[in-house]
Amino acid sequence: MWDYRLEDCAGTEPDAISVMMGYNDRVSTLLPSDVIDRLRRVRAAFPNVPIHVGGPWPGVENFSARIVATEQAIAAGVESMADPLIEFVPTIRRGDPWLTGAASQGTPAGATGNSRYLIGYDNIHPTRRGALHHARRWAEDFLAAMQSMI
Repeated sequence: MWDYRLEDCAGTEPDAISVMMGYNDRVSTLLPSDVIDRLRRVRAAFPNVPIHVGGPWPGVENFSARIVATEQAIAAGVESMADPLIEFVPTIRRGDPWLTGAASQGTPAGATGNSRYLIGYDNIHPTRRGALHHARRWAEDFLAAMQSMI
C-alpha cells in the first residue's frame, strides 16, 4: 500500500502528500486498521503535511462490490485517524464511472465506451491517454479536498 515509498521521500519537505489505491489494490478484505497502520507511518515521516487519501482507481469494474468495499474501508480508516490534516478523497463520489464499456485497446472496432481508448491490451493498466484521463479526474478531486483543508 502507500508506505512502501516512504524511504524514497526521506529528506524531502513536501507541501502536500497524495496517496491513492491502484486498481490492483481493490480488495474486499481491506480493513480500516490496515489503512490506519499505513497512515500512521506516513504521518510519522511527515508530521505537519496535509495528506489526501484516495479510494481505489475503479478501473473497468467501476462501482463493483470490491471497489465499494475498498473505498469504504479507506474512508473509515481515515475518519478513525481524526487528523485534521488527513482528508479522504473518494473516487466514486461523482456517481459517474471513470470508464465506460468493457473494451480495451485490443478490442475490435465497433466496441463502445471510452475504455477501448483508455485501457491497454492487458485489460488492466491504462494507456497513456487513460493515465491522463485518470490524472485529470484525480486532480479535480484532490484540489477540492485541498481547498477544504485551507
